[in-house]
Amino acid sequence: MSTVEDFFAEHARAVAVHLGFTDPANFGRFFRGHTGLIPAAFVAREARAGS
Repeated sequence: MSTVEDFFAEHARAVAVHLGFTDPANFGRFFRGHTGLIPAAFVAREARAGS
């Protein structure tokens, strides 16, 4: 994984814990179910849209 991917993965884990998910994978599935994207893909899309 690249440094950027590590950064987003760590933040996704932090968000998952903050929201009460005991397993970050469960948060990823929840997030994908609601947005159609995994968290890293969502952040990348938003970054492209903002530039």
